[in-house]
Amino acid sequence: MKSFLMSIAVVIPVYVIYIYYLRQRIVKYVKKNYQNITGLSVCWSLFGPVGPGSGTKYYVRLSINNDQYITFYAMTSLFGGVFISKESD
Repeated sequence: MKSFLMSIAVVIPVYVIYIYYLRQRIVKYVKKNYQNITGLSVCWSLFGPVGPGSGTKYYVRLSINNDQYITFYAMTSLFGGVFISKESD
């Protein structure tokens, strides 16, 4: 039981750091491909980016010049790629 609790104590911080790293890749991609961003929100599902699903791991909302709002779903790969699955205004 003690070893199980120790493994949980190690896995949770590693998982949180991994999720933060993947989220930062999405933020970097958005800042590179969109100009004049005035607001940015990146959210993920309950299980985060490593959970099962159809590629809609992150929900991204951004505003450009406070008048154009864009929302899309993004997914990251293990090799550094960021993929946009759907974009709408």
